[in-house]
Amino acid sequence: MTALRESSPADLPSARWPQTIADNFDSNVNQWNPFSELADEFGSRSFTFRNGKYYWEVMPTDNLSVHDTPEMNPISEFSVSVDAQQLRGSQEANFGIVFRETAADTFYNFNIDSRQNYWFSMNNGGEWTTLIELTPSAAIRPNAFNRLTVTAIDGRFYFFINDQYVDQIEENTLRRGRIGMVVNLYEPGVPAEWEFDNFELREPWTAAIIDTFDASSGLWEVGSFTFEDLTKTLSITNGKYVWSVDCRNSDFGCLSSTYLDDLQDTTDFELIVDARRLEGPVDGEYGVRFRDDGLNYLEFLISDEGSFTISLWYEQNLDYYYVDNPTPLIDPGGVNRLTVTAEGPNFAFYINGLLVGEIVEESLPFGSFALVARVNGADRAVLEFDNFRVRMP
Repeated sequence: MTALRESSPADLPSARWPQTIADNFDSNVNQWNPFSELADEFGSRSFTFRNGKYYWEVMPTDNLSVHDTPEMNPISEFSVSVDAQQLRGSQEANFGIVFRETAADTFYNFNIDSRQNYWFSMNNGGEWTTLIELTPSAAIRPNAFNRLTVTAIDGRFYFFINDQYVDQIEENTLRRGRIGMVVNLYEPGVPAEWEFDNFELREPWTAAIIDTFDASSGLWEVGSFTFEDLTKTLSITNGKYVWSVDCRNSDFGCLSSTYLDDLQDTTDFELIVDARRLEGPVDGEYGVRFRDDGLNYLEFLISDEGSFTISLWYEQNLDYYYVDNPTPLIDPGGVNRLTVTAEGPNFAFYINGLLVGEIVEESLPFGSFALVARVNGADRAVLEFDNFRVRMP
């Protein structure tokens, strides 16, 4: 958690996702819903484009929550940022990002106020639930633009203010929806105004393979295999891909891997897998192999001693260590999520959602993937893998 407190949106895998909307509000290219002098029983409001900003003016006659989203399909995972500023109005009002919106009364919102507080809530069919209580934050700049960022990865939301991490929560009641801006007002008769600018949305690539190991997919080896220096048993058990490796080589240890026959020509990708050491020496390594052409490949491995390696192999022999570093991000004995992103020769590596390294390697332009375990001596290890995913453009 300490490392996450010091992180920014650039440290998450979503920073490498393609940008699908970049709106500076010079025009309405993304089909927002501006209007002038709309009045109803809750008050009056105007949403207009003015001087390269999206300008909202609201006069409430009752408690009022209003939001707007561009023309878009509902999505689940994303990273969205917007610059937002309250120009005038009650200090009780708050403003920010609406997401997973499916109706006027069904959405999440992450908001700040002029008193330097943030909060996170859900409106589910008109029933409001506070998910993160009103929390003070020095990251908020009073009477100025604040850049708000929400990142949704799997069932977890990460919140940033002015590129500083402030909070996170596991929450998945609302599964998908649209994304935009929102304001909430609680003082009838007190007008308020806001400006929004630089709305940016990133979305992940399309999943080419998703394997949760709830049943055998046929993608991976299963069964018992005996070799000169090791015996391994691979099984799909209780929704996990479980490896039991017995190594008999006390001098050099043993390497075990399973190669994914599909996707041999993959170039750009995002690779994700959850991995855990159940038994065995803490200096054993486990992780992933990629850009694997059958003889040459890159590896990203972690050890429960608290270190990770990034290495290049030629003709199945170690050629070069890019990185061999300690990190506090590894959870020894726990589930660790490994993520690798590749765009051309550029690779980025993440442990439990945070960036730990980047390399440039041009010699392996394409290849498939493998899971890997290494036992450094005559010993037995049991590992499990889960939630394997490959996304591609």
